[in-house]
Amino acid sequence: MTSNLNNPVSNGSNAFFLENLKKSYFIYTCNAEGEMTYISSSVSNVLGYSQDEFLELIHKSGHYFSMSDRHDVPSENSLHGDKTEPYETLIPHKNGKPCWFEVSEFPICNETGAVEGVECIFHNISARKEAELGLQASVEKLRKALAGTIQAMAHTVETRDAYTAGHQRRTTNLARSIAQEMGLSEYEVDGIRMAGVIHDLGKISVPSEILSKPAKLSSLEFSLIKTHPQTGYDILKGIDFQWPIARIILQHHERLDGSGYPKGITGNEIMKEAKILSVADVVEAMSSHRPYRPTLGTVAALVEITKKKNILYDAEVVDTTVHLFTKKNFQF
Repeated sequence: MTSNLNNPVSNGSNAFFLENLKKSYFIYTCNAEGEMTYISSSVSNVLGYSQDEFLELIHKSGHYFSMSDRHDVPSENSLHGDKTEPYETLIPHKNGKPCWFEVSEFPICNETGAVEGVECIFHNISARKEAELGLQASVEKLRKALAGTIQAMAHTVETRDAYTAGHQRRTTNLARSIAQEMGLSEYEVDGIRMAGVIHDLGKISVPSEILSKPAKLSSLEFSLIKTHPQTGYDILKGIDFQWPIARIILQHHERLDGSGYPKGITGNEIMKEAKILSVADVVEAMSSHRPYRPTLGTVAALVEITKKKNILYDAEVVDTTVHLFTKKNFQF
């Protein structure tokens, strides 16, 4: 069998691997008191410092500082022999450029198990960190563009119906507050907020004469109004949102007992987000002026949802809504 020492391909691969290690990693060790006892020469490749320069830097500062957190190197856990999860820290290159590192710590024990020191391995993850930060910036840019598009959709609906101008915004503010008070995740709250802003998008298919009619609607006219959740869903279902916005909009007029529309689904078939939006929608609508009636007031709205709790509306959502108005002084 041929030895790897005589294999030029293998030797070249090993050399390449070792060279990359020198560019990406450096090691230092310290004694049980946390005083540095060794620093690998690869620190010059990674951070630009000679071993003596880096030792002087450590002696002056005594620790490193991260942009997001401070980490004493090594940590107290490692000095006590406990397992330490890898963590990230920031160390400036000699040229001033910030360098991110993932640090892994390993206690050095003697034959009795007593900790004599700690070995710290620093892995340069600056390229990965820069990519992550760049991706975050791109996501934020897309998020702002999406929010702008949704706001434009909302404005389109409200310009056709002067009486309900602001209804979607006020409903959204209440729905978001309910979701936050209920302890929903930031992701879920964002989904409710996005859906709330355009939950009446489907009304663009309803004649404006019906939307602004200053009298009670006929059964035929109301049947046209009832198509707006489905229309909104049909408009949005092909858009690849990161939240189930189209489904939330489709279900925001559904009721627990199946008396809602457009599908007449019940109970757990209705999404949690839609249950929140439906209560916020009812409370805002009753609290606001409409072409066919003056405002009924927030008190009347709270009485209505409380009376229909567990019949039409989710009990937790109703209780949270009442709590917001009576204990947290929520106002539209």
